[in-house]
Amino acid sequence: DPRIKFFLVKYNNVKVGICGMYVQDKVVGFYSDGILPEYRNQGIASQMVLERIKIAKKQYTCKYAIAQCMKPSVNLYRRLGFKMLGSLSLYTSLI
Repeated sequence: DPRIKFFLVKYNNVKVGICGMYVQDKVVGFYSDGILPEYRNQGIASQMVLERIKIAKKQYTCKYAIAQCMKPSVNLYRRLGFKMLGSLSLYTSLI
């Protein structure tokens, strides 16, 4: 599906994370962000978001971005200008 993209994130040629995006109707959604613990707090996650915004604007002419993130990433998205619209509940079950 061309609306879905995943990116392997490298820092100094080391694989340090992954992130994804989904585009529909001029809206891009950011999902599945993850950085290895030893590479956090170095600006890599911010760069991941900013690069996906550039791609969404240039390749898809998106007007809006949404993000689904876990609590540790909330401040990152707020710093980058995102506003909280609501929250999701997470559930787990043994299977």
